[in-house]
Amino acid sequence: MIKVVVSTCSGYEKFLNHCLRSLNFKEHYNDILVCKARCDPDLVAINKFFDGNKSQMCSSKNLYEYTAFNLISSHLDYREVHSDKYLFIHDTCWTADSSFFWDKLNELDSETNDSTRFYYLDNSKRQNIGICSKEFAKEYGSQFN
Repeated sequence: MIKVVVSTCSGYEKFLNHCLRSLNFKEHYNDILVCKARCDPDLVAINKFFDGNKSQMCSSKNLYEYTAFNLISSHLDYREVHSDKYLFIHDTCWTADSSFFWDKLNELDSETNDSTRFYYLDNSKRQNIGICSKEFAKEYGSQFN
């Protein structure tokens, strides 16, 4: 199963909450990771997952959506983070039908097998919204250390 990585920033909780509700995070909390930029240094110092029913990682860096790539790359060994593939989205993304979203994501799993490539969901915009392998995430995300 592809893990969904939601890139967000402190102060954007309203967008994040809308995004998570649209993804039905209560039923998919093991499949969703929240990567938050510009966090309070005390939260970053904990360097672990928190917030009850969703996996969330924090960074004091603000690299925009690249913070998510950096956090995933740095935490691939964590059980909660480990996956063969990741879908990176922004906190402003949402779906009108979560069942359709998760079914379609399962279909895309078999269509995204090149581990050296980032599969953009919208090739016309290329806004770092797409699917990649753990190998790609590790190499790409480590560039932002």
